[in-house]
Amino acid sequence: MYAEKDAPVYANLITVNPTVQTSATWGLDRIDQRGLPLSTSYSYTSNGEGVSAYVIDTGLLSTHTQFTGRVSAGQNFAANTTTSVNVSPTNTNDCNGHGTHVAGTIGGSTSGVAKGVTIIPVRVLDCTGSGTTSGVIAGINWVISHHQAGIPAVANLSLGGGLSNALNTAIANLIADGVVVAVAAGNDNLDACLSSPASAPNAITVGASEIRDNRAAYSNFGRCLDIFAPGSSITSSWIGASNTATATISGTSMASPHVAGAAALLLEVNKTATPQQIRDSLVNNSTCGAVTSSGTGSPNNLLATSTAPALACPPPTISSVAISTNPRVGSAVTSTVSVSGATPITLSYQWQIAATSAGPFSNIALATASSYTPVSADQSRVLRVVVGASNVGGSAIAVTSAASTAIQIAPAITAVTISSSGAFAVNSILTANATATGFPIPTYTYQWQSATSLNGTYTNIANATARTYTLPTNMRTRFIRVQVRAVNAVATTAAFNSASVGPIA
Repeated sequence: MYAEKDAPVYANLITVNPTVQTSATWGLDRIDQRGLPLSTSYSYTSNGEGVSAYVIDTGLLSTHTQFTGRVSAGQNFAANTTTSVNVSPTNTNDCNGHGTHVAGTIGGSTSGVAKGVTIIPVRVLDCTGSGTTSGVIAGINWVISHHQAGIPAVANLSLGGGLSNALNTAIANLIADGVVVAVAAGNDNLDACLSSPASAPNAITVGASEIRDNRAAYSNFGRCLDIFAPGSSITSSWIGASNTATATISGTSMASPHVAGAAALLLEVNKTATPQQIRDSLVNNSTCGAVTSSGTGSPNNLLATSTAPALACPPPTISSVAISTNPRVGSAVTSTVSVSGATPITLSYQWQIAATSAGPFSNIALATASSYTPVSADQSRVLRVVVGASNVGGSAIAVTSAASTAIQIAPAITAVTISSSGAFAVNSILTANATATGFPIPTYTYQWQSATSLNGTYTNIANATARTYTLPTNMRTRFIRVQVRAVNAVATTAAFNSASVGPIA
């Protein structure tokens, strides 16, 4: 493991007579308003009092003035990495700084979202910010045993490592115990579903935004995210010679505690809300579509504690739909869609077919994927696809692609016969008669052949490559056949041999 630097809908977080903090950190400033520019202040009416905030991290500088009178004893599960550190189970002192910074964003008296929470440090990472999966799981299990039923609680895990079913299961157990869990998405600019606990299904997975509402370049992304929050250049409490030290650092580790703090604000006034209800409330009250370049598959939700009406997320817009050219039976025809709008966007497809581009078109049964593979019955007909799109804001106006060219199919010869202008004798004119399927309609190539006996070895007759062949005298007593190939834009068939005629008289 490593530290990553870095229901009912309860939307009414700020109701009457809010407390206004001036000169707030930009992260606090951003989450209490819907849009930019920043106002340099942070308004709130609840402060998380009565809510326990478990900080599963590198520990806590409990004497820091940001937490005066609001620290409860936690537990230590980090390995000993230096002889200068007391590693007793009850020593949760922070020798790294990361955990103290995270706790300050959750509940610091000036840097915190929820300034009244009780901080409970659970030390699972050592002085270097490293730990083990088993140590993190042990810390989570301790929280489950420590948390009392009926006491509203949040937990924050600003840490991550490789994908771990065991860790994700531990997170699920913690949520089942009634604790709201916020986790950092990770700082690799990759799919958050590839790591744990970011991939834990019921946790609130948090990506990082920066001061201009761009997704932070380092922030993980994807469908496993639930929400974005400020994460770049966040100032909060730190360790050092002074119990008032601060540091400004960046990462999804800094974004996640903003969400944990916001969850604590909700829990103060909705003490019986379930973790899922809190998650849904945070997402539903988020500012939709605010994050620029949110990343493939990411929900475009920016944390908001404001009760100003959430700006309605507009439905997506489809600007173009195209399908691949030269469709052929047996080969997939693919669609290319240009769509914009708040993510995630769900696309729908319906492939249609007609005799010509003028129509009428009819739906192809079960053809509702992004591609369609024509079958033999489709040959010579034309395709198009109708594409729809939807997101949390609604549905786009469906867009239909231009019709394809006629569907092609490789030729197949069904029969080849030989007819004669008279008897099968010298000076008679032989004609090859071939029939074949395929589209475009195939043309044919011919090669006349002869042999000394019906079942003998047939050899090509020089320059006999037309559809007709006039029998010369040297073919008397020989047997004749014609070898035909059908050709179109898709393929050339293998040679098809006619039945033989002869012996030539």
